Amino acid sequence: MKGMKKISLLALGLAFVGVATGVKAFADTDYVEFDDLETEIGEISTLEQPESFPDIYINEDNKMQYHLENITVNTDNARTTFYLGEEFSADGLLVLADFVKLDENGNPAKDENGRTITVTARVTNYQVDSSNIDTSIMGRYKPQVSYRYGETVKTAEYTINVKSSEFETTKNLVYIAGVKAGFKDECATEIFKLKNHGRIATTYLQDSGENTFTLDTSDLNIQLVKHTVNRVATAFETEYIDIDMSTLTNDTTNKKMFNADNTFTLDYSSVDTGKVGSYIVPIKYKSTDLVINDRTVKNEVESFIVVDVISPVVSMENFNDYEVEASMGLPDFTEYEVFIERKVLDGDTLTSTYETIYVTNDKFEYEGFVPYRKGTQTATFKLKELTEEGEQLSFEAPVVVKASTKYDISIVNDLSGGNIISEKQEASNKPKYYTEYDLGNGVKAYNIQVTDSGGKDTLSSKAKNCKEDGMSFTGFATLNSVAKDSRFEFTFTKKTTLILYIGSNGEDERGFVVYDDKGETIYEDVVNASEVGGKQTPKRVVLELDPGTYNVSALSTALTFHGYIIGTLKEAE
Repeated sequence: MKGMKKISLLALGLAFVGVATGVKAFADTDYVEFDDLETEIGEISTLEQPESFPDIYINEDNKMQYHLENITVNTDNARTTFYLGEEFSADGLLVLADFVKLDENGNPAKDENGRTITVTARVTNYQVDSSNIDTSIMGRYKPQVSYRYGETVKTAEYTINVKSSEFETTKNLVYIAGVKAGFKDECATEIFKLKNHGRIATTYLQDSGENTFTLDTSDLNIQLVKHTVNRVATAFETEYIDIDMSTLTNDTTNKKMFNADNTFTLDYSSVDTGKVGSYIVPIKYKSTDLVINDRTVKNEVESFIVVDVISPVVSMENFNDYEVEASMGLPDFTEYEVFIERKVLDGDTLTSTYETIYVTNDKFEYEGFVPYRKGTQTATFKLKELTEEGEQLSFEAPVVVKASTKYDISIVNDLSGGNIISEKQEASNKPKYYTEYDLGNGVKAYNIQVTDSGGKDTLSSKAKNCKEDGMSFTGFATLNSVAKDSRFEFTFTKKTTLILYIGSNGEDERGFVVYDDKGETIYEDVVNASEVGGKQTPKRVVLELDPGTYNVSALSTALTFHGYIIGTLKEAE
């Protein structure tokens, strides 16, 4: 398709053959393999070799042995005809490079008859630029092939032809173009015909001898691609159809998935979690055969995903003292490393390998650590990978949290320090309401109910901890949808990260809303008591807000408001 990126092929080495007197021929073919010629062409340069370029061979004086003169392209084993809508491929190209042998002075070397010695080489680390090819439009195109040796770059072209397909005489014919598949949200953005790049890693130990892997349909995203071609096949309409994984039968005994009419099949029986390796899981989709000009054409495609069985971690050792800045998000420990041991399979024998890995958020999770709070804290670092027993390794370490250079951070976990502007009580046996309550720093509350415990009216009557980040709170205020205009109000003059801690005042699910000074909702959510740890246990809500005024209210019945954290960007930001 138009706009495709350059295709970079892996370097496989050079193979040379002499075409002038004085260079030994090693085979009857037009070229020989590099290993057969290695002793003839000198030593690999001790100079820094450019990445992805061929090795440069030198003489005793560290001078280049050859100079690149020209390249030619042989398409005998490559495709030069494509049909509308197909993906371009340069597989099968044979690229030959002509070299001139150099003497010790860097001049063309001569044979005994005074003729320049030339060498032809098969090269494989060339590049193909197909950016001018648009297979949705019929016509001739010229992919450009480039090859570099030293500082010399040579190019050559060859011609491909994009033709109308065999469907050209059939109006509005629907046929399958391909399948794209991946794990969870990892589906490729491109459509890969007959292949894809989906991968999943399991953590089964390879010496267990067990093949317990079961593929869950909820782990997969699989999409069918269908084309509808018009009468003259000059354009396609493309439709992307998600395979409904919930309708598939998952035969975990035979390790296959299929639908009722067996048009879709996925076979993961080859995956052996008893051995480390990469396993192909084929996917097949077939539809009704097409009859075109009295000829039957099969209408089916194949794809695959890859399952990687990896070696689990065995042990982990920490050797760091941690120091980070206070932050409004995940802490940054990336400059620190831990030492881990893994088990790997060497033939039939299990051995251990050792490595150091950085403490990054994709590899570790943390407990007992509040990234917003300055001071020394004890954090539990848990490696997300599993051991052979299916457990997470962890260690505890003191972490010194310094003041943030990015944010001014204000933590309010005790709401009793505010200033009561006005209050009311409907009756002596009823709780009081703070009709206006000023907590400073641009924060006010209206019509919030005082928590009553042991006959004392205080906002600090009950203590709770947030399970998500370990923040502790001494009590709460109640936001009640029954009370008129019951809300917390926040006013910010700079960009601010606001973290709210809100709980359900019952054992059920309670809704809340955050809205701006125009009354427009900017965030809406629920607190489920059973998910956060029970009644009146705070849930953390993180909001990134522009300057302005924002309000928090209950949507139904009552909520407990425990506290908040305000992180305002400093002037330098």
